[in-house]
Amino acid sequence: MAASMQGPISSPTHYDASFKVDIQIHQPLLSSKQVSETAMSAIPSLTERYIQSQGLQQLFPRAVSYLQNPGTFSLEFQKTDLDRHDG
Repeated sequence: MAASMQGPISSPTHYDASFKVDIQIHQPLLSSKQVSETAMSAIPSLTERYIQSQGLQQLFPRAVSYLQNPGTFSLEFQKTDLDRHDG
């Protein structure tokens, strides 16, 4: 059987250092509680990065406002140009 001489299906993309993973072979494993705490502390930062990278602030300002501060979010008395449209 002959091998195909086509190029690669995809090529590697640029490496982003923010996705670096440190592997610590000789360190004790984290407990379930420590993993949960670490993950929960990283979520706000990851959410903010995603919102900025996708431009969601301009598309969905109310949703982004809620994600950034769910305790003080209120829909009362907040009107946008779309709310005033007489379609």
